[in-house]
Amino acid sequence: MFWPFSRREAATDQVDDQAPPDLSTIDDRGLIQRACEGDAEAFALLYERHRTMVYRYIAYRTERQEVAEDLTSEVFLNAWRVVTRYEERGVSVRSWLLRMAHNEVVDFYRTRRSETTLPQNEQQMPCYAGPEDSLELRVDQAILLRAVQRLHPEWQQLILLRYVEGLSFEEIGVVLGKQSNACRQMQHRALARLRLVLAEEEERGDG
Repeated sequence: MFWPFSRREAATDQVDDQAPPDLSTIDDRGLIQRACEGDAEAFALLYERHRTMVYRYIAYRTERQEVAEDLTSEVFLNAWRVVTRYEERGVSVRSWLLRMAHNEVVDFYRTRRSETTLPQNEQQMPCYAGPEDSLELRVDQAILLRAVQRLHPEWQQLILLRYVEGLSFEEIGVVLGKQSNACRQMQHRALARLRLVLAEEEERGDG
């Protein structure tokens, strides 16, 4: 994935003799505040922390590794362009980024749906652990993916955000544009349906 900033390059912009602060000890809230003030190195560290999460989310939604890599870059480039407009208001940085990822996926399908096709076999399935982990095991993952993909699209997103990314219901609400209580209720319905679908997939695999 292309990214125009790197922590090393940003660090060379230091013109005084004082040692730069250790940004790795600063939490996301502190980094985003520094990024709002134009600190490219702070934003580069946010990229390093959250790029795999954003990539996984987009890869699942698009089922194309190259598309996921391109859209992940777009998410962070757009985030850098609008970072000065970021307002916390109880919204975590990761949910802010995932909301932008959600919008990128929506725009992708709106403008290029006719050009997209689903993977024809398991070898074409993207590796959701991140673009660097190309040798990830896919056998059990493929069974789970087939089951999840039979759910309502919004339920699919909720399961991904909750159980893969570990987001709270409040954060999921930000990404999906819903109240946290509605997300909790949606999870109950989604898991009940997923259990049934998984049982069917397992029977199909044994048959």
